[in-house]
Amino acid sequence: VAVAYEYAEDYNAMLDYATKLVELGKKLFGETSLEYANYLKIKGSAHFGLLDYREATNHFEKAFEINKKLAGSKDGKTLAYLDALADAWYGYGKFDEALNLYQQYLTTVSKSGEQEAVIEKLEDVAKCYEGKGNVVEARKYYMKAMNLKSSGFEHLLPTSFISLARLEESSQNFVQAGLYLQKAVEANQDFNHNDQATYSFILNNQGVLLRNMNKYNQALLKLQEALAIREHLFGTQSRQYAQTCNGIGNVYHFIGKDNLALDYFMKVLAIERTEYGSNHPEVASTLVNLANSYSAACGHLQVAITSCL
Repeated sequence: VAVAYEYAEDYNAMLDYATKLVELGKKLFGETSLEYANYLKIKGSAHFGLLDYREATNHFEKAFEINKKLAGSKDGKTLAYLDALADAWYGYGKFDEALNLYQQYLTTVSKSGEQEAVIEKLEDVAKCYEGKGNVVEARKYYMKAMNLKSSGFEHLLPTSFISLARLEESSQNFVQAGLYLQKAVEANQDFNHNDQATYSFILNNQGVLLRNMNKYNQALLKLQEALAIREHLFGTQSRQYAQTCNGIGNVYHFIGKDNLALDYFMKVLAIERTEYGSNHPEVASTLVNLANSYSAACGHLQVAITSCL
């Protein structure tokens, strides 16, 4: 049931069942069993889905250590737990810790010849360097991954172009970033039959880029197109929908249309509170956006603070 809720992306329900699973597994199999390690991994995945990276890290680390001790470092599940732990460290913003684990995993899969897994780990290493602000190393690993995709994995090329665009944008190379995003659109058309989920993600990135270039009207067009697709694919309570609403809200705030910005930020807040609860960093970020827009719209900080409580 816990895993079924994971597929349904209902991580609160998943956590409820995973917690029961861990408690029951502890009684039946003990805390040094492969079964218990698996249940810890499932509970860690629920925390990860809720963006609670601290708890996810704790559970994945315990699962990894148990499985490694009982089944060895080359066991498939040991490697899966290692990968999950790296993902959690990355989500937690601990890029050095994540980088070390991804590199361990990359060394193992490179020997196996599993090319798709190698591509994935090269990109994971790249994103750690990106997080650390090392654009040169990040670009090197993203390019290595992209080169491997050119031999039978062309359907993965859009993500390479999106990643390279993000690097260029972070370096204020906006024109080059735009060119990479256009290549992502073309690769998605050529190799993925214009997959709409991928296309909406590219549109979202194009909207943010155009906003950063102060091309607000064009940014709104891209983001509104992305929002329509995401509403159709994922619904109005999804994270994808919230992400694009947040982008539109930011554009309206930048151009001084804060009454419109408030409408979109309120949608984001409602989704996030339902998904994460009120005491969560994502909610805090959205409350800051709301406070800024209320302050700009009302011209009074106290009104902004009261309105967001």
